[in-house]
Amino acid sequence: MNARTRAFRDDYARTITPRGYRGLRHALLVALAGGAMLAFAISPLRAADVARLWWLIPATFVLANLVEYFVHRHLMHRDTRLLHAMYVRHTLRHHRYFTHDDVELTGTHDLHAVLFPPVLLFFFSAVALGAAAAVALLLGRAAGLMFFALALAYYLAYEVLHLLAHWPRREDTSRSSWLRRLLVHHRLHHAPEVMARGNFNIVFPLGDRLFGTLRRECRDAAATQSTGEALGSGKGS
Repeated sequence: MNARTRAFRDDYARTITPRGYRGLRHALLVALAGGAMLAFAISPLRAADVARLWWLIPATFVLANLVEYFVHRHLMHRDTRLLHAMYVRHTLRHHRYFTHDDVELTGTHDLHAVLFPPVLLFFFSAVALGAAAAVALLLGRAAGLMFFALALAYYLAYEVLHLLAHWPRREDTSRSSWLRRLLVHHRLHHAPEVMARGNFNIVFPLGDRLFGTLRRECRDAAATQSTGEALGSGKGS
């Protein structure tokens, strides 16, 4: 591992990771809480509701994909007064913790730098619930429940795929060419010349395709240098 990256990870563990942090507990909390809310939203739905409202599946997917894209591109990689903490967590910490050369987890303690804080799951769920209430007023209770379930499922898919993108490379995670392309898509996002300019989607690169930010390769050798060096000044794009 690059010495600069190792030094940053050690400092992160001392000064940022909460004392007593357990990565598996973090992941389990997100999985159980997210799964419980998902089950609560799905349980009242009938097959007839899903058949009647099938179009909500692609519609919600596209909406969630674009929200993911714009939040990642314009809030996580740009320092704004309102959401400065999000920029710091993502650009100044996550991209220094996981560089293009050292993009993989080395243990469960690294989950703190990959997964969103559990509180964000509840914040997102509250926002999605508000949007679902509006959908329910317009289209009925079943549509509201279905929208909430789909939005929450997208959030959980983001967490899982982001985790896999930083998982140590193994044959069992690369047998699917579709999954392999998604993982490479995000790993390339950690290249210094790409991170603020492309590959902002994680679940599916729809937004990247629509807005011309899809990158399939690094354009110069500088992209293989440590992201930590690119962020050494503490400034981002």
